[in-house]
Amino acid sequence: MQRVAQWVDTSRMTDAELAQRVHADRIDVLVDLTLHSSRNRLLVFARKPAPVQVTYLAYPGTSGMTAMDYRVSDERLDPPGCEALYSEQTIRLPGSYW
Repeated sequence: MQRVAQWVDTSRMTDAELAQRVHADRIDVLVDLTLHSSRNRLLVFARKPAPVQVTYLAYPGTSGMTAMDYRVSDERLDPPGCEALYSEQTIRLPGSYW
């Protein structure tokens, strides 16, 4: 927390409040790190508060949401040719997803 210009505790915000805050703060890229895990904030992403929205790390699948623009993966998890399985555009990391 000491290494960033601004830290906002969003844990007590509703999904609507958080989406409004992201929009008001003019966040360019919003990254989801939980996807379908417990206590996720997918309803924030569904509101599309940022122009670019990406999912990565916690779950190497699809959000199934048209509001999510990209998902991060690699060629081992998602060989070229499987793009139709996902609602997001896939960004493949060189090497490993992990």
